[in-house]
Order: sequence, then structure tokens, then C-alpha cells
Amino acid sequence: MKIIHFDEIDSTSLYLMNEADSYSNFTIVEASFQTNGKGREDRKWNANKDENLMFSILIKEKEIIENFKCLSMMSANIVRKYLTKIGIKNVSIKWPNDVYVNDRKICGILLQGKYPDYLVVGIGINVNQKEFLGEYRVKPTSVVNEFSFLVDIDAFKSNLYKTLINELEDFSYSSSKLIHDLRKFNYLQNKVIKEGKVIDINDDFSLVVDNGKETIFLSSGEVNTNKK
Repeated sequence: MKIIHFDEIDSTSLYLMNEADSYSNFTIVEASFQTNGKGREDRKWNANKDENLMFSILIKEKEIIENFKCLSMMSANIVRKYLTKIGIKNVSIKWPNDVYVNDRKICGILLQGKYPDYLVVGIGINVNQKEFLGEYRVKPTSVVNEFSFLVDIDAFKSNLYKTLINELEDFSYSSSKLIHDLRKFNYLQNKVIKEGKVIDINDDFSLVVDNGKETIFLSSGEVNTNKK
């Protein structure tokens, strides 16, 4: 596992996409601070320097790239399991790629790349940041706010990196196991979103929604959890 560290960079994912030919499968690029971190729909990812995890993983494994539809959700599920293992309670996955604790966001994941050559999984996790200033669509939380004490961020990320890479290295596409976890820990289950009421996650990873007239399937894009 090759890890490249930057004290400051515009974006770890952008760096890997620009330099993908220079690095091998599962290379990780991390940064103490990003000046231009992005989430879905070009939303800015704000995080204090040295208090959080901001990193990206380069994927060149053909089997994983071919199953890209599940990769961001699989990554979210790995993070969910890791946070649960270290003692955080009520961790869930907000389809398609965020990790929540109760009603607050603790992790965001963004999948980018050049299909079928490579994919880049960008992950941001709030770790030791206690206060989040400014306006947020969803209130953030962090590991420290859930534990009420600072964590050793080096140990935290070292163990998380090993967990992520081990599961990705052992990747064998098994949608049934992933779908089981996504359904069991689905933050949106039975919630009313702008498209209707969420009733399930389909076997193809689409979100199953009852809009009052028919059942519809949302296959991509983020959904709004605000009620009508």
C-alpha cells in the first residue's frame, strides 16, 4: 500500500486523476488540508487542517472498475463497519454514498475517474473537528463529538486504510451481502424525500420510492431528505 502525503493540496482526487498513469492500484493520496475539496454536485468539502481525514484511493483493478455501480456504496459500508467497530453507535448509510451518525453526516464519498481505465474514490471523514461553522444542508458530526475525547488520528487512519485496502484487495462482487447491509443500515428507509417515501433498495442498488401513484427507482444522483 503506497501512501502519498501532502501538507496542503487543492484536491487529493484531482491529483490522482491527473497522475493516474504514474501510480499503481490502491495508491492512497492524503492531505492535512485541501483548498478545493469537493463533494457531490460540486459542493465544497470544508474541513479544518490536521483534524480530519481527507484522502483518495486509486482503483485500477478491472473487476472493481467493471462493478463501479457498487463501489461508492461498498466504500461507505466499509467506513460504516469501521466506525461501528471502534464504538460509534447508530451509524447508517445515506444512499448513495454518505455515512451518517443519527441524523448527522460524518463521512462523504465521491467516485470519479476515467472509465474503464481507472476510478478514484475520494473520502472525507470528520475526526477531531469539534465545531463546524457556516451553513450546512445537513448538520455534521465527528468522531470526537461522538466520543467526547480526541482520538489518535494517525492510528485511526492507519487502521482504516488497512481495512479499506484489505476489503478491496479481497473484492469479489457479491451484491447480496452488500445489498443486505445497505438495506439493514439504510438511513433513508421509510423517510419522505421529494420524490416520495423510500421503501427499499433494489438489487441493482437503485433506491425504491413510492410516490403515492407508483413505485419509482432512483438510480443515481443525490436525494433531498427534506419533506415536501
